[in-house]
Amino acid sequence: MNDVINEKIKLHRTWLKSLGNNGTPLYLSEIDLSGIDLSNENLTSVILPEVTFKSANLENVIFNYSNLASCNFFMANLGNVQIVKATADYADFEKARMQNSNLFRSTFFESNLTSTDLSGANLEKTLFSEANLVDAILTNVNITNASLKKCRVYGINLQGAIGIETVQVDWIDIGKKGSPEILIGKDAVNWLVKRADNS
Repeated sequence: MNDVINEKIKLHRTWLKSLGNNGTPLYLSEIDLSGIDLSNENLTSVILPEVTFKSANLENVIFNYSNLASCNFFMANLGNVQIVKATADYADFEKARMQNSNLFRSTFFESNLTSTDLSGANLEKTLFSEANLVDAILTNVNITNASLKKCRVYGINLQGAIGIETVQVDWIDIGKKGSPEILIGKDAVNWLVKRADNS
């Protein structure tokens, strides 16, 4: 399997370097790449719906402009990853390590980020609408103009977050699983601001 993947990645590299004149863009779907090491790889504009990357090493990978919808990144190493203007809706990032990542203007609609470590990340204009952020670590992030609409945020750590007062919310759920506790509008923003100051 890895030989096939490596060959496809080589073709993708050629495609990127030739600005699309040679090689082939990487497209994979519904395959299991658990534990794979793709660290430092440039995977700009890949299409990888429903690919499993459990416990994979994806440190320093560039996923800009990519389709990562419904992927499974459970416990993956995504430190310093670039996921800019990409689609990661319905994906599972539970317990993934995403420190110092850049998720600028990407979408994580209904994604699972339970206990995900996003410390130091750039989350500017990132859309997390309806995502699960329970126990997520967002210390020292830039969250300016991000969307947390209808998110579950029980236990979230926002200490030192920059731009928290600009976050878009209609409501958030701060309750434990099975015991929803909804905060609406200004009350939701105030709760988030307080978490940024006193987590």
